[in-house]
Amino acid sequence: MHYSMNMMIRRYKNKIEYVSSGLRRQIAAGKLKPGMRLASSAAIAQEFSVSLMTADRAIRQLAAEGLLKRITGCGTFIRSNRETLLICIKDSVVRNSLFQRENLYRENTYPIIEREFLKYEAKIQYVKTWEELNNLNPSGILCSDIPPLDFERTVPVALFRNYRLVNDPLIQCVPDLADVMRDICSRLVYKKIRRIFISTTSDSRIRFFFDSFLEWLEKFGLTSKVEHSESTVTPTLLPFQLGYQYGMSLPDVSHCAIFATSDFRASGILKALDARGYQPGQYDLISCNNWEAYGYRPFQHSRLTSIDFRREECLCQVVRLLCETIRQPQEGQIRIVKFPAVLKIRESGLQ
Repeated sequence: MHYSMNMMIRRYKNKIEYVSSGLRRQIAAGKLKPGMRLASSAAIAQEFSVSLMTADRAIRQLAAEGLLKRITGCGTFIRSNRETLLICIKDSVVRNSLFQRENLYRENTYPIIEREFLKYEAKIQYVKTWEELNNLNPSGILCSDIPPLDFERTVPVALFRNYRLVNDPLIQCVPDLADVMRDICSRLVYKKIRRIFISTTSDSRIRFFFDSFLEWLEKFGLTSKVEHSESTVTPTLLPFQLGYQYGMSLPDVSHCAIFATSDFRASGILKALDARGYQPGQYDLISCNNWEAYGYRPFQHSRLTSIDFRREECLCQVVRLLCETIRQPQEGQIRIVKFPAVLKIRESGLQ
């Protein structure tokens, strides 16, 4: 085997040319596809039985030729030789006291989106309204809300902030809550929780968590212990205030669980129960739609159980699907990314 490898290398001017030619063949054959991340220099060195320095020089040679694209902090990717994509990103603008959270969301989300589109040779243009898109000719659209009925969709559209699956030929990402809800309910049974209070909102996107929780409570035979309260967020009454009011109105919560469909609502409940003199461990507070991954920590101390999502993984998948759909259109097909939820149990949580 070693002898035959040496014979193969002798066909080329040097080992660098041997490695670069081998990678060119893999790209031409489609084994290495546009946008795909290239293996590390160490892995390529092992594959071609050459030194790490030789493998790195071969990679740099192909990057200089335009076959590879090196992105600092991300790696090396196969460059597309097709036309550059123009992606319009439409995100809603928030103009209330929740803006701090929205701003952190953008600071942590958009760099990921921009980095991923860069792998597919895509240019990005941000727009604030659907009307702005009429003057553009994008290859695809990434948006945070469902396009209006009167918007003429002539290119693929992907949603990246929805939670509930919608019956629309869009690229969608939705959380897979099955495992985490099963885990929560099994812990509630084990702890012999006396009552379960649920605080939610009329927002259909957030009700996704509520519906999933109710479904699993029924499977575990816990629905008889449930007390549900629904309220509407208004410009004068925001989620934290609603949570605080709800927390103050609750009866005795000792040995009870409280399920809130947003972290703001949960922080209001926590503040109210502190004011009422409850101590950590006397009750369990479960929060959904947690934004701690973006650097927002409204709780100051860790005293709840929250449902978190692998948001970066989800964003990467949505970008990939959008670019693939642009390259290979599939008429009327709903393409879905399901990403797992993670149960984060903090101090005095559902231990």
